[in-house]
Amino acid sequence: NRWVIGSTDSESGEKKAGWWDDLDRTMKTDDFCDYGTIHRFDPPEEHMGGAGDAGEWLVGGDEAVKGMENGVMPNGNNVNGEVVGDSTKKQGAYGKVKTHKESKLSQILHLDEVWSAITLLYISPLESNLESPLIRETFNPLDLKFCDDILCKVSRSFAAVIRQLPSQLLVDVLIFYLVLRALDTIEDDMTYFPSNEEKVKSLLAFHKTALVDPTWTMMGCGEGDERRLLEEFPKCHSVYAALPEGSRRVISDITLRMATGMAEFVDKDLGQGT
Repeated sequence: NRWVIGSTDSESGEKKAGWWDDLDRTMKTDDFCDYGTIHRFDPPEEHMGGAGDAGEWLVGGDEAVKGMENGVMPNGNNVNGEVVGDSTKKQGAYGKVKTHKESKLSQILHLDEVWSAITLLYISPLESNLESPLIRETFNPLDLKFCDDILCKVSRSFAAVIRQLPSQLLVDVLIFYLVLRALDTIEDDMTYFPSNEEKVKSLLAFHKTALVDPTWTMMGCGEGDERRLLEEFPKCHSVYAALPEGSRRVISDITLRMATGMAEFVDKDLGQGT
């Protein structure tokens, strides 16, 4: 399984090159392409990996591989039909990917980080500029509250920063982020669409459907709060429609550009890596 950096045959002692050993050959030929097996990405042991010994991802023979290639995989299930992941856990693709975790004790021992968290949460919390008169008078308060609430659920790092922006810019960036998060949720879901062609079609049309039709929704795509964002997207559209025309034009244009890039990689053969 050490096909990246090569290995030595245990019986013959012959050295077998991996693709990393000969990058020129890797880039110019298909010698190292493996179209029949999907391998796990296996990091070093200190990062909870096996340093290349994880083996194949799909276990179930040719039929399992064939089924995966054709996209006939139950939504949220593996090739054996068993439920995978935990929709209540955001990290690690909602429990589908193993993540590195530190113990509670280890986290508490980072005293500078603990003090910063306490300061941010209780001593000197950041105040949101969403309460400014300009914003209150411009947007539907219930729809804006939904957008603010869902922002905190689908983004942990950007939410606090976005809320500190000037009132003239805050809602524009907030909606911009949610639109691209919704688009990214469509791109990330590997089991919702019956084929790559359908996913590509949905991505490329997003700026003409979600950003034009005030009733547009997508039910059952994604997981957790990302799914809720798509299923209640009309509330985002309500706020988007109240933005200045220039802001809407920029958001729509960048959304199309992002979707075009996503669509390119949905159908790209990544057998030689990214």
